[in-house]
Amino acid sequence: KSLSTYTYTVRAVNGSNISSFNYAGKSVKHLTAPTISISNSTTGVYLQWNRITGANSYYVYRKAGNAKYWTKIDTVTGNSYLDRNVKAGVAYTYTIRAYGSKTLSGCNSYGWKTVYLNTPKLVSALSYPNGVTVKWQKVPVATWYAVFRKAEGDKSWTLVGKTTGNANVTYVDKNVQQGVTYTYTVRACYGNYRSWFQSGIKCEVNY
Repeated sequence: KSLSTYTYTVRAVNGSNISSFNYAGKSVKHLTAPTISISNSTTGVYLQWNRITGANSYYVYRKAGNAKYWTKIDTVTGNSYLDRNVKAGVAYTYTIRAYGSKTLSGCNSYGWKTVYLNTPKLVSALSYPNGVTVKWQKVPVATWYAVFRKAEGDKSWTLVGKTTGNANVTYVDKNVQQGVTYTYTVRACYGNYRSWFQSGIKCEVNY
């Protein structure tokens, strides 16, 4: 439990022989290790974690690519962090330690991983007799793209299609209605990892 104080002592044992021990023991306050949520943004990798009772700062650690050891990249007082020092297509793994009352928490030794993907730049959304053709720029290392749409009055995005392959940067949305204005956006994907997305590009179906 966070901020609980635990006192430890040790006795040596050899068969039936047991040593004496330090009656005072050694006390330490426990801080719970934070849990991270991680996502790509337009400017870097965004981390957010739960606030830990008794903590007044947090140490942010990272492993890039196939690195074996953690590198401390910053100390922050809030419960979020934007890592801007990232490169497209590189895998990054993060973990956090809480600090407070001269006590440092443990951390998740496996961490949380993402592959940084650039946000696809939307090029056009044009109305044709066979539907709306959406185009965007290719994103390095992306293996597929997810296309989302909002009709007028919609508050949330709906996934309308996927394209496979890094160079396949065009999608035709055939399920549209005449006279309706749609807004489209695209996320680049690499396996289960997703880029962030632009606010969208509009197209009125009128042909």
